[in-house]
Amino acid sequence: MDLSNITFVEGGSGVIVIDPLISTETAAAALALYRQHRGDRPVIAVIYTHSHADHFGGVKGVISQDEVDAGRCRVIAPAGFLKEAVAENVFAGGAMTRRAGYMYGAALSKGPEGQVGAGLGATTSTGTVSLIAPTTEIISTGQQEIVDGVRIVFQLTPDTEAPAEMNFTFPDLGAVCLAENASHTLHNLLTLRGAVVRDAHEWARYLTESITLLTDDITVAFASHHWPTWGNERIVKYLSLHRDVYAYLHDQTLRLLNRGYVGAEIADLIELP
Repeated sequence: MDLSNITFVEGGSGVIVIDPLISTETAAAALALYRQHRGDRPVIAVIYTHSHADHFGGVKGVISQDEVDAGRCRVIAPAGFLKEAVAENVFAGGAMTRRAGYMYGAALSKGPEGQVGAGLGATTSTGTVSLIAPTTEIISTGQQEIVDGVRIVFQLTPDTEAPAEMNFTFPDLGAVCLAENASHTLHNLLTLRGAVVRDAHEWARYLTESITLLTDDITVAFASHHWPTWGNERIVKYLSLHRDVYAYLHDQTLRLLNRGYVGAEIADLIELP
């Protein structure tokens, strides 16, 4: 169990791993469970959807630096990933980790009077955090990569839920990965742990772009947290509602700000329709 989802996509000879969790121990356990049911396939590539630690920290639980150096495994990430990952998790790592303990309640005892979950998942795991630098950078929307025979088309979404983030579709599989731009919760725009403030206006704009890029052939949407959404019409509605709520929060905050209200007052005044 961990805060985020790890996803396995089978290719021609091996498996593509998307977002290898926070800790090497949880990622290794997930890969072992996959192999128990699907066979001992090698990891051909790892994809980081964005620059938060719960989406790359367990990478050395599924691959090694030697495998990457030898060219046996690719590591794919959005443009600017390494800079943002280091800024948040190394430069400000001590403060961010300490604040995250309060934000997610990880230090509380587990149970009905302590922690029962963290919203995005069970809780933050407490194992070994690792990082392997990307070997392939996604630099533009529409960029295509063939990974172990699997075609992937990328959409860059910088300055949304993370400063460096991307969605991507598997056109031949009818699937889209929404990273953390659309999950079954409303995200903080200003996080308690002190991550970079999310730009709700840009977030809404990129979700609109996601909708326009989707084709009728996309029948399942999965993300870095929570459960999949099935059916093309439901996916479009799901993305539209996400887009609307972030745009509404942005617009109403500015409207009230320009009328002279301060942050605490605005928080009390905004009501979602």
